[in-house]
Amino acid sequence: DGLIEQVGTPLELYDRPANRFVAQFIGMPSMNMVAARAIPSFAAATGGALPDDGFLGVRPEGLRVHRGPQEDRGVPGRVELIEALGADTLIHVDVGGVPLVARQNERTPLQPGDPVAVELDPAVLHCFDRGGRA
Repeated sequence: DGLIEQVGTPLELYDRPANRFVAQFIGMPSMNMVAARAIPSFAAATGGALPDDGFLGVRPEGLRVHRGPQEDRGVPGRVELIEALGADTLIHVDVGGVPLVARQNERTPLQPGDPVAVELDPAVLHCFDRGGRA
């Protein structure tokens, strides 16, 4: 609508987006957005910084996917799609009806339908309020 959402270098926008629009506009694939109530253990990882009606943002490289439903290593999910991109692999996972994309820099033996555990890196989480502001 002709409004400037945020001013900064590309890496500043990538690392510290001011709102959900910028967070999902910068980066490929875009940042995963999870409603606060959708995956309670993800919301808990923010240490109370995430409002109950807010959204948790995590870049694909902030997720790790482990073979098998290992509850001690993350939340259970199921592989939907594997995108082998050469040096990178994108793993599309369904976690309780929430689609997530993880990026890893190694190849994977995982196949669609495999059960997995999805773990997130708490150091790279982004919290957004209901209005989309960081």
